[in-house]
Amino acid sequence: DLSSGKVFVIEEQKKRFMYTPSQGTVAEWVSKWSEKKAEAYVKSEKAPPKAAADEVQVVVGSTFNEIVMDPTKDVFIELYAPWCGHCKSLEPKYNELAKELEDQENIIIAKMDATAN
Repeated sequence: DLSSGKVFVIEEQKKRFMYTPSQGTVAEWVSKWSEKKAEAYVKSEKAPPKAAADEVQVVVGSTFNEIVMDPTKDVFIELYAPWCGHCKSLEPKYNELAKELEDQENIIIAKMDATAN
């Protein structure tokens, strides 16, 4: 939709690339994209600070690969919706689990708002 100033392009590997006027001209952006130099768009809230060892780590779209896909860590992640009653009822258990496993350096207890990321 050119009227909104955004263009989405879907690449063969299911990645989204978004053009905005702040990135220069459309021609410049298309050139970057064709040279595989454009950054993929990831829906994401602002990245939060790293959690303490005894806390649940909040993951967002931009930190998902870094935290969840880290091959040196075992990550137990809850993908939740803030309005979900079942998700809300799990929160105290998740916090308890994080405290219980705080000495396990290779284990991360995490959560991500699936409606915003």
